[in-house]
Amino acid sequence: MRDGLAIENLRDADRALGASLHRLRSWSGPASNFPQQGFSTLRREIVRAGDAMRSLNHHAPGDPAVGKLITECRDHLQQIAQILPVVHGALQARRDRLKAGLDHLQTVAAWADANRESL
Repeated sequence: MRDGLAIENLRDADRALGASLHRLRSWSGPASNFPQQGFSTLRREIVRAGDAMRSLNHHAPGDPAVGKLITECRDHLQQIAQILPVVHGALQARRDRLKAGLDHLQTVAAWADANRESL
């Protein structure tokens, strides 16, 4: 990967990671929706940033501007890594509530079927 292309890829990935970080921070928990596509985009940008950082570390290790960009991107990645367990917990809690609601609906439906004639 040419250095110019790697730098541009890293800048783009860093912007996308920053936007994902902002969305994750503003995500207000179980009542909100963080779309599946958001996680797919986040994963793709993490991979793209990693590829660009590896290329730049190998080909331009002494460039201070590149070092600053890599540091900023690493900071975003570290912040995302800190937030993801919280998001994971909120998603698990939401899944559990949805499962409990489904179980309740199935119980009510079974009761209604069994008592159809008396209703």
